[in-house]
Amino acid sequence: MSILIKGMEMPKSCGNCFFDTHCDKWRLRNWGAPPPDDCPLVSVPTPHGRLIDENALLKGCGYIIADGMACIPVKYIANAPTIIPAEEGE
Repeated sequence: MSILIKGMEMPKSCGNCFFDTHCDKWRLRNWGAPPPDDCPLVSVPTPHGRLIDENALLKGCGYIIADGMACIPVKYIANAPTIIPAEEGE
């Protein structure tokens, strides 16, 4: 399971990160070093629209495949379970 901390900015380096237990000591001493490729933090661009559970959507709607694309009726998208609500401005 993951968590979202609303309003928190993505740290620029491991040295100023609250979750520094993942980074090695070299990165912590060298504050300007970029996060490692396997950093567990992921930036969510803002503002963003409503983020939904795609698997629940596909499981519940009986989608149609046409030309290799999934065609999903709008009513199913509108009623899909929301994982993260839309940010202000959306």
